Amino acid sequence: GDEELGIEHTSRSPGVQRQVARLGAKEPFREVAQDMQELAGVGLSRKDAERVSEGIGAQMEQWQERERMALRFAEPPPPEALKTIETLYIEFDGTGVPMVPHELAGRKGKQADGSARTREAKLGCVFTQAECDEDGRPIRDPASTTFVGAIEEADRFQWRIYAEAVRRGLFEARRVVILTDGAEWIRNIVQTHFPRAVHIIDLYHARQHLVNLCRLLFDRDLRRLNHYKDRWWNNLDEGAIDNIVEQARSLLPKDPRAGKDARCEIGYFEKN
Repeated sequence: GDEELGIEHTSRSPGVQRQVARLGAKEPFREVAQDMQELAGVGLSRKDAERVSEGIGAQMEQWQERERMALRFAEPPPPEALKTIETLYIEFDGTGVPMVPHELAGRKGKQADGSARTREAKLGCVFTQAECDEDGRPIRDPASTTFVGAIEEADRFQWRIYAEAVRRGLFEARRVVILTDGAEWIRNIVQTHFPRAVHIIDLYHARQHLVNLCRLLFDRDLRRLNHYKDRWWNNLDEGAIDNIVEQARSLLPKDPRAGKDARCEIGYFEKN
């Protein structure tokens, strides 16, 4: 409630602060101020919107951290406990978020001068599935998806996604499926916290790597590039990864010092 948030004695009413915080989670603070004026007739500055949003956000994070700690050390149920969830899906990834200069000070990046323009936000979701469509494809249970996210290193995010999985029924699921792009930091989390899960590399990212492999192998030979792309996409759909790896290796330059990037992409399919 408002008392728990500690916002009942501030200059803004609890209702206004809730609205500002919700908007602040979705849009820039300047737009929050504009929307509050337009929709509620409440005037506040961009800095006011930032202060309220970040203040409530920090308190919410403290609550969630306490919950994560409790879930982290909670004793799992015995193996014979009733399984009430058919399939629990866990999905997470990272993406670059543009930041203002002072948030990037001292950070290494991918720019030509070694500087950074973004920081990586790690995002995850958990959802359940019990039924399939007429073609046998899984159907996500309605309104079953919950999300977590933060700008933090993998060694902290691993507990965030693990706690959310436990909260959602990790130990009550008959089957656990992990959907990821196969990045190394993600594989480490899967091996540490979800070793018995079925780990699936999502088709979107796999196709991205496959297209990049074709470009590296065939450069400007569009006929061969499209030929192998179509062939290997079919292999992906059929799960015939060994065919892709074997054929791609046969197309590498004989000089082991050449084709380094292509060898790296082949390694992606070998590892995943």
